[in-house]
Amino acid sequence: MDGERRVAEPVRRNRFYRPDCPPKYRIAARSFAVLFLAATLVRGVIVGGHLDYPGSPWPKLPGEIAGLFGLAAMDIEIAGLAHHEPNEVLNYLGVKPGGPLIGFDSKRARATLQELDWVETAIVTRQFPNKLQITITEREPFVVWQHQGKLQVVDQNGKPMSGLSATGSNMLLHVVGLGANLAAADLVNQMSATPGLFQEVKAAVRVGERRWDLHMNNGLVIALPERDMAIAMKAAETTFLSPAMKGLNVARIDYRIPGELAYRAKATATDVDPTITSSIQ
Repeated sequence: MDGERRVAEPVRRNRFYRPDCPPKYRIAARSFAVLFLAATLVRGVIVGGHLDYPGSPWPKLPGEIAGLFGLAAMDIEIAGLAHHEPNEVLNYLGVKPGGPLIGFDSKRARATLQELDWVETAIVTRQFPNKLQITITEREPFVVWQHQGKLQVVDQNGKPMSGLSATGSNMLLHVVGLGANLAAADLVNQMSATPGLFQEVKAAVRVGERRWDLHMNNGLVIALPERDMAIAMKAAETTFLSPAMKGLNVARIDYRIPGELAYRAKATATDVDPTITSSIQ
């Protein structure tokens, strides 16, 4: 090229392939490459679900390997459960009996359990290497709350407990309406003074977030006042348990007006005004 000479760029070879590279470095580099390729293939097989077949031993392999080093969950104690099963707790923590405890963090596990709306307190202790102790204090179910067509078990503070089935809590008082979950504790506390009335209440309906209507097992509705509810309930217990009530055709008893008691008879085709009002002596 008009007197110019072109000098070829020297080829730069990987240092592991240089003639003066010690053999041990070459072997290490090749071994790393093989292991990396093998790990990539294994991950692809696992992520692809090719090892998830009935009776597959592969899911148990991490636990068995951890067990060789004493790091498997071989001894798990769970105390304090009254309404939930131990497996539910382990599922939340991602722990399986015999599974690996490598990287298990007791503080993080406790925080996970404390976030559950049915857990009051939780203590998680790991005794190295393979013992796990979990102590849980559950929130106590108080009433079944119905609002906007949804049933929920709630505790005494009105907090929903999603871990419990409302349909399987027939022994709990059924409260209905906006704010009924928050006002239920006061209602139950006052009704405890009138056990004869309390045991016959089928449901309590919150009206206007101010007062209650008690729906009794026999179909009678007792309308309680916004104030002096305890006085009205005492009078209602006496009236409801009176032998004379059994023969009356009454659908509703109204205590909303202080000093007065209003009866509403069950409606019939000939009834014009079935309401009867009398003074409470």
